[in-house]
Amino acid sequence: QLGTVGLESDTAVSAAQDEIAQRTGWAVETMARHTPWQSRCLVQALSAWWMLSRRGVRGTVYFGVAAAETGAAFNAHAWLRCGSRIVTGGPNHESFRVLSYFSKGRS
Repeated sequence: QLGTVGLESDTAVSAAQDEIAQRTGWAVETMARHTPWQSRCLVQALSAWWMLSRRGVRGTVYFGVAAAETGAAFNAHAWLRCGSRIVTGGPNHESFRVLSYFSKGRS
């Protein structure tokens, strides 16, 4: 189960959990550059969310949209937050309007 729609994880986590989140984000973003397929924001957010969940660390996955600058009607984006850290999908995430989010709850 992916969690509960509309439920966010804590905005404050322990130093140990923050370290796990930082290392997980680094690992996922590094590996995404080396996969033979496109590992874009959704794949990265869900992969990191799953990795954190396996370690007992809660995070929130966000889905957002923004007006497209080119011919497309809009751009979509997914990112993962753990505590106050944006684990994946951080660059420009604040320019997207959040449509939905989910989490397994608070740590």
